[in-house]
Amino acid sequence: MRAKHDEIPSHGDVRLARLLRRRIVDVLALEILAGRAHWEVKGPNHIALHGLFDQIYANLDTHVAELAAVIEELGGTVPGSAALRARSHPLAPDTKDGSTGHGQVAELADRLGEFSRSLHRMQLKVARL
Repeated sequence: MRAKHDEIPSHGDVRLARLLRRRIVDVLALEILAGRAHWEVKGPNHIALHGLFDQIYANLDTHVAELAAVIEELGGTVPGSAALRARSHPLAPDTKDGSTGHGQVAELADRLGEFSRSLHRMQLKVARL
């Protein structure tokens, strides 16, 4: 059950909002990685990879907005400094040189896999709430 603006959030809502705040930082880190990959890719596949990275970035941006809305509905606050924290996050992009795009694709795929696993762990925690 989601909290309404005039209700005091329940203990479960507060815990769920905290979990979602952690995931929003993960999504922002992935978004930064996709944006950086878009601008750094060069080589014969750069047009296709630009499109891929743009699509990933747009999808992640949609998820950030949805997560922020749910966090606020639950009575939580969306951290204004989340993007800054995402830069030092374990999923934050490295400064590897993968100008052909192969490095960026592999790194982004790895990070998306890590994020997927963290979402699965979060689902288990949510089920316990």
